[in-house]
Amino acid sequence: EDFFPEGYPGNFTSIEQVREKPNILVKEIFRLINNGDEINGYSDEYDFEDFKSEVINPIKTLEEHGFRKFIPEVQPVWAKNEQGTERGFLITQKVEGAHINDFVSIELNIAKELDELLSVSFNVISVTLSSSHRIISPDIFTQTLDGPALRNIMIGRIKNDKEDHVYLIDLYPATASTDYLQEVNVEKLKKNWEVVFKDLSAKSNEGYSFPLASAALESYLSTLKNWQRVTTSQN
Repeated sequence: EDFFPEGYPGNFTSIEQVREKPNILVKEIFRLINNGDEINGYSDEYDFEDFKSEVINPIKTLEEHGFRKFIPEVQPVWAKNEQGTERGFLITQKVEGAHINDFVSIELNIAKELDELLSVSFNVISVTLSSSHRIISPDIFTQTLDGPALRNIMIGRIKNDKEDHVYLIDLYPATASTDYLQEVNVEKLKKNWEVVFKDLSAKSNEGYSFPLASAALESYLSTLKNWQRVTTSQN
């Protein structure tokens, strides 16, 4: 296939389009976080088992916990890149649309979809905090110069969509650092998310209050507090 770059490489992934199939994106994972390099926290060298553990399995967990409708169909592949190095790739459908932060107003149906996506995001962290050594946490929150905001969420369409939907567009990394979660200020985290909810509600055409996400956030923060208490007592 003939490929050409799609935007600039990130910290972990480079993206290319298939020239003959512009609705398909090929994402090369050229670096893994939390694998090998204890000083920098990432490694440029990894094998298939690392790729499976760090990329494929967390994506499967997301799909099993409510994200399937929000993730454009994705196919993991282990192959050689143009330099002849074996790497993990994610082949996925391209979302034609815009980032959630670029919208001035949000239709009610989109607000409800976003409410569900946020709620399953909090739920999957809660579940994996309670029952797994691997804490799954989709990369949807960031701090900007203007304050807390969402990231890696688009409103748009993939091939065969008849209307716009909410999509999670970046599936790696999808894990949370236990060191970060042990130290995070729960009350500050709550206030940051309340700012995000307030901004989204103001953009919603009907002042939608995001009830699912708000309830899931409260449950997650309670789970996180208990988890912090337990892990502190064990150390």
